[in-house]
Amino acid sequence: MVINDSESRLRHPLDFLGGFVRDLFASRFATSTLLKRNLALRYRYSSLGILWAVAPPLVTAGAITLGRRFDLFSAGGPGVPLVYYAVFGVAMAQTFLESMNMMKGIFATNRQLLARDNMPLEGIIASSLCEEVFHTAVRMAVVCLGFAFGLKPSIATFPLVFVGFLGLVFAGAGIGLLIAPIARFKGDIDKAMAVFPWIFFAVTPIFVRSGGQGFLHTIYAWNPAAWVFDGVRAAAFGGSGSLWAAGLSLPFGLALFVAGCLWCRVARPYVVERSV
Repeated sequence: MVINDSESRLRHPLDFLGGFVRDLFASRFATSTLLKRNLALRYRYSSLGILWAVAPPLVTAGAITLGRRFDLFSAGGPGVPLVYYAVFGVAMAQTFLESMNMMKGIFATNRQLLARDNMPLEGIIASSLCEEVFHTAVRMAVVCLGFAFGLKPSIATFPLVFVGFLGLVFAGAGIGLLIAPIARFKGDIDKAMAVFPWIFFAVTPIFVRSGGQGFLHTIYAWNPAAWVFDGVRAAAFGGSGSLWAAGLSLPFGLALFVAGCLWCRVARPYVVERSV
């Protein structure tokens, strides 16, 4: 039984962290059950069911095949067709934005579960994270299929591609969790988040490379997401980009995710109380 009182839970940080770890460990079965339920609900009323999860990568792979066959794609860099540059960018952008939006609505989506207090918040967060990892793995199929169609990968550094994608999942989830308690009651957050993807697309090299000069390039140079995106692409097929950015995205993303989890653990009693 969880008892909430007026005393700050942060006055005893070791007990607070210990409770977080215990609840996370104790919610293993609940996490698995909730993950299966969420995946089933997402595809329940579609005739193809979970096959819709792999349909977008298959369509993209088909477009790549046709484009390569009819020489429709120009080069996006030394030996790298533009389409592969864009496919990487779109997949990474979807990964980051979907992870952030899923966690941003964690309190609103699971309001009844949290109000009944019959499942740890950590279990709900873990199941949502696993769901996003599942969809990210599907997107990674696009990346791997691209190399099957003729692009030569950088074998030595290719594992950093998976590290970078996981880093984007955790970073997006962490940012979403940090704003989740506020987003539950402030409609302005949802309005702002509807605009944020377009800003993100504008200041991150998703579809085409930066020209190397000008105001937009200056923004890219200060944008951590741009470092990660370029680093992941460099790990995949060489070219410009820091491999360190791809590698460090995972620990940085994990730190953001843990901070978001702890913040939501602190905020949960207040959010649930105001939601009843």
